Amino acid sequence: MAIEQLQNGPESGSLRTVIGDVTNTTYNNGNVVIDIPSSYESYNNGSTGGLLSYEAFKKTIFSVKRYWPIYSLSFTVDRKSVDSYFHGIDNVSSLPYAKDNYVLYMSYKVDGRYYLFDYKIDTQQAGISETDAPELKAQKMFDAYKDTDIPYGINPIPESVILKSAAMQGTTLVLDFTDSLMNAYNGKNDLRQMMIDSFSYTFTTIPGISSIRITVEGEALKNYVEGIDLTGILYAPEFINPENTTQTNN
Repeated sequence: MAIEQLQNGPESGSLRTVIGDVTNTTYNNGNVVIDIPSSYESYNNGSTGGLLSYEAFKKTIFSVKRYWPIYSLSFTVDRKSVDSYFHGIDNVSSLPYAKDNYVLYMSYKVDGRYYLFDYKIDTQQAGISETDAPELKAQKMFDAYKDTDIPYGINPIPESVILKSAAMQGTTLVLDFTDSLMNAYNGKNDLRQMMIDSFSYTFTTIPGISSIRITVEGEALKNYVEGIDLTGILYAPEFINPENTTQTNN
């Protein structure tokens, strides 16, 4: 089903899928094998197309781990094992699942809508050390939003938003902001939800953090996104960028 959704592609006419022909997909005791035909040359021609296809396959399959155990992903071509494919990517015959840590969720805009995407930061550049306390790592991750400059990405957090403090309660990270958060994206529910989702995804990539809670000047975040209760513990949503959503022209 996941592969079929990739092949169908997004609803937006300005976006297209990078996944074409797939011969077969099998699942056996947590190990997924995707067989692709050599006749579909787009997977192996050109570094950009090959990398995009590879990443789309990998991220989609490993995201299924939320529902079924996924331990590894392998690719075969014409039902034969290969060590290298997708225009020079090695070790495609066996890719073990590994969770990425310290990942920012940035945004980009297509057809008046913002989409979140993951971007693994340079921990050395961000000053993050494994010996840092989770609260300090969180502050450095927040700073990385503003310090990360990539041509295709937009910081989903307005410059005016100030993180006052971070504290751990069990495995929940409590992020306390100044009143600046209440003025961010005023009147734009979709952009506020995007920012909250970005926080949920980003900070739970810090080891030891499973969820977040957001407060403003020590008080629970209330009446921030219409129809959504943000006063309690927040977990990263199971689905990123669901297609049926309100768009904005700003």
